[in-house]
Amino acid sequence: MVMVVLTLTVGVARSTEVINLSPPEKYSLSQGVATITFAQVDDGHLHRFEYTAKDGTVMRFIIIKKNGGAYGVGLDACENCGDAGYYEKDGKIICKRCEVAINLATIGFKGGCNPIPFDYTTQNGRIVIQTSVLDALSSHFQ
Repeated sequence: MVMVVLTLTVGVARSTEVINLSPPEKYSLSQGVATITFAQVDDGHLHRFEYTAKDGTVMRFIIIKKNGGAYGVGLDACENCGDAGYYEKDGKIICKRCEVAINLATIGFKGGCNPIPFDYTTQNGRIVIQTSVLDALSSHFQ
């Protein structure tokens, strides 16, 4: 009897666990260009940033350095689950809405529950994002 109650209690606790997204990190924003230094995101963990689009929409994007050294850059939203966002748990990136673990190698590519990718460049030790690119994607957060 006690074991059944314990099992149900654990099951209920997991199903009601609230996942909070990490707070957005600071970055440089000047003259329509957002820049994030490699040093800020080189640790292999998920980094979240916030941007307010020209239309007033507050949106989020994420960056993670992948195992091969490339950067995974995308919106903190996907085509399937909307703007629920992603979180990191036990070294995995997980969609907050559907709880699917995202294959780290595929972050930055379209499809499935992957973060929606967008164009960016790298130069002089920085990731450079044109804010016009983010502005064009604000509908994913409305």
